[in-house]
Amino acid sequence: MKAAKIKSPPREVETKPAALLPVEALAPVMAADAPPPCQPTEDEIRVLAYHKWVAAGCPPGDGVCFWLEAEKELWQNRRLGHASAEHEPCGSA
Repeated sequence: MKAAKIKSPPREVETKPAALLPVEALAPVMAADAPPPCQPTEDEIRVLAYHKWVAAGCPPGDGVCFWLEAEKELWQNRRLGHASAEHEPCGSA
């Protein structure tokens, strides 16, 4: 003879929010993460792309490859902290 399984009543779902960490507990984690680099401006990308196009001998075409290369280079420089001298730090006006 098989034993009958006894079903337990459904548990109530806890509606209370999970405990939040105090801000002080997050400080070491936040300090370890560097702030995101400033986004290159369209003008900065345009100027660098133009110089790359000229250096390549002004080839015909739409220049998308020069734009993308310039954009990538500016992002890499920002991540490394080597922003151009003309670029003002984020938040400054």
